[in-house]
Amino acid sequence: MTHLNRALHITGALVLLGCLFAGRARADNLLVSQSTMISGTFSGVYSFSTTQAGTLNVKLENIAWPERLAALSCNLYNSEGMLGSIATDGSLSVSVSSAGTYFTHLFAQAAGALDLGVFSLQVSFEPGVTAVPLPAAGWLLFATLGLFGLHRGALPIAKFVLRRPAFA
Repeated sequence: MTHLNRALHITGALVLLGCLFAGRARADNLLVSQSTMISGTFSGVYSFSTTQAGTLNVKLENIAWPERLAALSCNLYNSEGMLGSIATDGSLSVSVSSAGTYFTHLFAQAAGALDLGVFSLQVSFEPGVTAVPLPAAGWLLFATLGLFGLHRGALPIAKFVLRRPAFA
């Protein structure tokens, strides 16, 4: 077995092992990232759109600086109605079946001697993943390996590319 064949076999084995042990692919899109200091009472609406089906993740945090807010809540809506709500600190995950426009309504009220408080709101979207069928992926991998590994002598371009240099 030549050094080139050995290198190709090791590389192929490493690629196959990497594919077998790879985790699920993720692509999060941050739609809203808002940290706001308030005095007194605050009410705000944030709107955002998704382009496909997936999961909306909402995270709300009551930050203790200078003091925690006395009241903090967030509601998630679409055109059909309320999808969920969070009170004080927490997170919410909602599956959406198609593209659309969504809204969060946030209410906060400060308290304490300074009448100040800070909240953080993050909304992200994780698109739904269309899986590649494993049997089709396996056939594609084996066909490609067979084409370049077993029949490289029959392909003129492979002879040209894999030819050893003339100098030694």
